[in-house]
Amino acid sequence: MRYNFDPHAEIIWLEDYQAVHVKWKRLYMSLERFNEICSKAMEILSEHNAVNWIADQYESEGAFNKEIHDTINGELYVQAQKVGIKRVMGVLPREAGLSSLSTKRWVNNVAGREDMSMDSFATLEDCLAWLKQELNASQTN
Repeated sequence: MRYNFDPHAEIIWLEDYQAVHVKWKRLYMSLERFNEICSKAMEILSEHNAVNWIADQYESEGAFNKEIHDTINGELYVQAQKVGIKRVMGVLPREAGLSSLSTKRWVNNVAGREDMSMDSFATLEDCLAWLKQELNASQTN
């Protein structure tokens, strides 16, 4: 299942990982567009009763504006709790800059919360390998 929100993002349902993969492309956008993309990702997670969100900025351009950052740290976190998201995995941008700094800041903001885990990875492959281990571990417990 794929949903295109060109030129800003693509959402892919990863059945084998029970995860929604939001592949960010162009980060400069309106708050309305950002909310549209995130709402669709949460809808997919709800439909599948899944708890894993991959926020992939590896090939992204630009940076989210302050309004979006405020939303990520406020409303989006509350919505994620309501949907039942337990794991948020960030794939850092290939090019270090504002976007990677803001991703790291968000990871740190979520890291201290007990109801949700947040980890960052250099590549999608690293992220998926880690998630597969987590899923296997939870099946054996």
